[in-house]
Amino acid sequence: MSVISSLLFILATSAGVRAQLKLSRTYDKDNFFDQFFFRDRAYYLKLINANEPTNGFVEYVSKAEATSSGLAEVRGDQVYIGVDSKDRVSTNGGIGRKAVRLESKQTFDTGLLVADIQHMPDSACGTWPAFWTFNFEEDPYSEIDILEGNGTPTQNANTVSLHTCGSCSFPSLEGPDLRQDCDLHAGANCDGGNNP
Repeated sequence: MSVISSLLFILATSAGVRAQLKLSRTYDKDNFFDQFFFRDRAYYLKLINANEPTNGFVEYVSKAEATSSGLAEVRGDQVYIGVDSKDRVSTNGGIGRKAVRLESKQTFDTGLLVADIQHMPDSACGTWPAFWTFNFEEDPYSEIDILEGNGTPTQNANTVSLHTCGSCSFPSLEGPDLRQDCDLHAGANCDGGNNP
């Protein structure tokens, strides 16, 4: 039994959770690429319409290009999403390394998200692997970075971050809360670099 299956079994058999959780979506080798938009540009906050809004050296590609070049494919029973590691990229006026940016076609207001990721690149110069949730509305803006490499070889752990609007609050927390301010617009955020 896999770790994910074991976790789901434990959750499903616990009395408090049994009545509350219901599987609504499964993304796997049979439907994964049909459930996501392949973005060749980043569209969010209705303010940014750029190839790479964080100034990364990357060229996001369409679904057709990603699948024809082997950047997005099914290998055996697994979904593979990769980056162009074959072509040499010039840093002199070039666009950047070809990569895949996916955004879910389905939106969720609440729920439990379980991802079974077999491999993600180490954080190294020129890489920024990430798995985020994102609210595309301007207010309340929010982003939860579940898995994220920050592109530096010194990162030795995953960076989990919250980027929120000013009205975001956490009223009933148990345990310590080390955040000072998660408001993206105030320049703070809640991540390992600012407010661990």
